[in-house]
Amino acid sequence: MMNTTTLSVLISVYKSEKPDYLDSSLESVIKNQTLKPNNVIIVEDGPLATGLYDVISKWCNNPDVPITIIKNDVNMGLTKSLNRGLEYVNTDFVARMDSDDIARPNRFELQVKFFNENPNIDILGGAIHEIDENGNDLCDRYYPLDHESVCKSICKANPIAHPTVMIRKRVFDSGLKYNERFRTNQDLALWFDCILAGYK
Repeated sequence: MMNTTTLSVLISVYKSEKPDYLDSSLESVIKNQTLKPNNVIIVEDGPLATGLYDVISKWCNNPDVPITIIKNDVNMGLTKSLNRGLEYVNTDFVARMDSDDIARPNRFELQVKFFNENPNIDILGGAIHEIDENGNDLCDRYYPLDHESVCKSICKANPIAHPTVMIRKRVFDSGLKYNERFRTNQDLALWFDCILAGYK
């Protein structure tokens, strides 16, 4: 049976970010995935450096995955930029990436498979393998593995790594979004809101 699950990837880009990092990030979600997303949504958070525009233009010309560009006239910050991007999501799932992250080639395939096998789960993250600017291995960071463990640890530390997250669109369709009172830790605030709303 054909898999009809649809997926968007949401990335916000700021002027000080490195073009090489963005290029590697987009390559990992557009070219290298075993399950390609249906759309990549890039929020340009204010005017960008020329090198960043060059990278975005390069990947916009790639026929494999459509890219939606949203331009903020001025820098609005990550929280507001993500909420702007969410307005353009029309797929079953939305995956988060930062512009300096590289997704494992099977990330989306594994996450969508887990969601399809666990229809009660609304938010899914993963571990992080950290590397330096030269690609050298640094360390692995692990996070709680189930809803109960997330609830127990959320008051001590962020229990879900934001750049690894995939979320069912129904969470945002219910009216939840990133709390714009927070310029940082907007992900942690969203996890609290989702738990209080009964999402798993």
